[in-house]
Amino acid sequence: MEIKLREVTTLSKILAMIVFIAFPIIAFFLGIQYQKLVDYTDKGPISISVQNKSREFVKKDFALNGNNCYDMANYFVIVRANPQSAGEDILVKYKLDKNQNIPCDYSLEETDFEIKNTCNDGPLCYRAQHLSGVFDNLLVIDEGTSPENRGLIVYDLIKKSMVFSDTYNSSDNSLDPQGDIISYWHSTKDIANDQNCPKIKEYQSLGGGAKIETKISLDLLSLARKELGETRCSYSQ
Repeated sequence: MEIKLREVTTLSKILAMIVFIAFPIIAFFLGIQYQKLVDYTDKGPISISVQNKSREFVKKDFALNGNNCYDMANYFVIVRANPQSAGEDILVKYKLDKNQNIPCDYSLEETDFEIKNTCNDGPLCYRAQHLSGVFDNLLVIDEGTSPENRGLIVYDLIKKSMVFSDTYNSSDNSLDPQGDIISYWHSTKDIANDQNCPKIKEYQSLGGGAKIETKISLDLLSLARKELGETRCSYSQ
């Protein structure tokens, strides 16, 4: 029995020596594989860049029942002409889902947002407003009866409130944006003279006057108003 015990002990020593020699090699190899695994997985969340489609400036969609209607994913806008004067009443309905079918009828409900053509100065005061279009959650209104000093009004349909207003001259431009930007000419307080308005005498001979305008850009994403550094002299009624 003692001889067998010594034989087992010797074998155990040999096995232990083999394990002792092999273990660092195995550990080194496993460490390399683990490091590769860590390098691959420990990079934080993967960010995927998604390019949004440009938001469309929706103009008149269709006409029905004497109204003009705009059908969008989140809103259904109904516009009717004011029978008493120039201008339009505007009614915004909020859709529960993009496939909701809303009739093109001007029928005011509790959850709707209505922008009347009348102003606050009395029942005979009218804003002569016209819907230019809808951009994302913004509703753009053109206001006025003459080409000079027309109103550019922007409403936020989520807040149900006006978020921007300015005046512009519509003699040669509309409020259609280029991408996310609306560009327009705005009258300044500068006095027109022979130096800044070479055509002033021509304009006066036509029975009018002259005005100095500056070009403005309105970013519909941020509602930031920026003067572009361009000026011009235009005919004034």
